Amino acid sequence: MRLPHYSIRPGRLLLLVAFLSADAFAQNNAENPIPHFLFPQFTTGTILLKDGKSFTSLLNYNMAEERMITELNGTYRVAKNTETFDTIYIQNRKFVPAEKGFLELLIAGEATFYFEHKCNLTPMGSSVGYGQKSQSVGPTDMRRLEIPGDVVHIELPPNVEITPASVCWVRRGDEMFKFTGTNQFLKIFPEKGDQLKKYIRAEKINFKNREDILKLGTFCNQIL
Repeated sequence: MRLPHYSIRPGRLLLLVAFLSADAFAQNNAENPIPHFLFPQFTTGTILLKDGKSFTSLLNYNMAEERMITELNGTYRVAKNTETFDTIYIQNRKFVPAEKGFLELLIAGEATFYFEHKCNLTPMGSSVGYGQKSQSVGPTDMRRLEIPGDVVHIELPPNVEITPASVCWVRRGDEMFKFTGTNQFLKIFPEKGDQLKKYIRAEKINFKNREDILKLGTFCNQIL
């Protein structure tokens, strides 16, 4: 996976958006009325462009579709041509565009750590044989709003289970490495394997937990 270095570069703004209706999202969870979104509500964030310009908007991240959504005057929009973006700041957190969607930048250094926020939508009780559940929701299960040039899911279908599917990334030099567990991670840093293995064991690092990966990234850069 290629990802631009964390820096501001000249560019031109080209922001094309597809409209979503204001009542787009299912209100089916008391703590998070939009449970397939990263934040429980839209909040003011700042979009920094590669040409150095910036603007603010109400923002949230759709983890199921890996899209950044913005709200303006009660209308929800999907940001396109995000290659013009340098960084998005939401609640003191940083998000950078990737090949698909955005990655949260956890810590920058000799080893730069990212967290890819994802989730799967699984129809409850839907079996694909031998007791296994389907890992995705088919197009016919979604209500859709047809937009010229774009098709957008506007709400979750009923009886859907949301399963976390986040993964971690680290950049060393110009190369990106994906890891989901201890063995994959240690292969990225063979020269520090013993120290990292002891730290992971002592701190009981959970590779699905953002805060744990932030801790691991901080320690990793301290010993490199």
